[in-house]
Amino acid sequence: MLENKNVYQKSLVSMPGYIAQSLIMVLGMAVLFGFFSGRFIGISDTLMTIKLVFSFLTAGVVITVVVIVRNYSRFIKPINEISNYADALYNKNLTYEIDMKKSGGQKPVCGQLKVVGNIHTKNLLEDSLMGMDTVNNQCDNLSKTNTEIVMAINCVAKEVEKNIATIFNAQNRIKGIDTGINEFMDDFEVTVKGLSKTVDLSKEGDRNVVILIQSLKCKEDLQNNEQLRR
Repeated sequence: MLENKNVYQKSLVSMPGYIAQSLIMVLGMAVLFGFFSGRFIGISDTLMTIKLVFSFLTAGVVITVVVIVRNYSRFIKPINEISNYADALYNKNLTYEIDMKKSGGQKPVCGQLKVVGNIHTKNLLEDSLMGMDTVNNQCDNLSKTNTEIVMAINCVAKEVEKNIATIFNAQNRIKGIDTGINEFMDDFEVTVKGLSKTVDLSKEGDRNVVILIQSLKCKEDLQNNEQLRR
């Protein structure tokens, strides 16, 4: 049997309270019965009346103690145990088991309650297992969803890598085109400089030709002047 740990056990009727209540009622009734009995049988002496009342009190106390002990063990203690067990069932506490040693004269009732408690425990266990199955299914679905998400992310990452590689290739091509354009511009500048030098040389040659023609013309003029002088 499981130990009833961490369970608040209360008593609907405690032993001291039960004794006090019973004695108060019995003592009061014993005094009244003793007094009226003395009057009924014709005892007028005060001392005899007190003795009669005391006799009733003594008998009442003895009978009350015997009845209290018997009733508490047979009825009150089982009722307290049944109350604690009912509270445990209501609070869905599966660790609490009814103590059959405290059932006293209520063993049939305690036995029926124990059967009910076992059924209740079985139902709670089945509900817990169903809840665990539901949680496991939800976890499986989440795992599948996470797997699909990871696969989708991987596909997107691969596409991004391809796009990045394409962009890098395009950048490299653009750099190659820029390099070719720069080389062409350098060659063009060299060509322009060469043409400029050629033009300058051509102009200088033209000047030399003009000078040569002028010198030849001057020479011819000199020869003509000499001939005229002769």
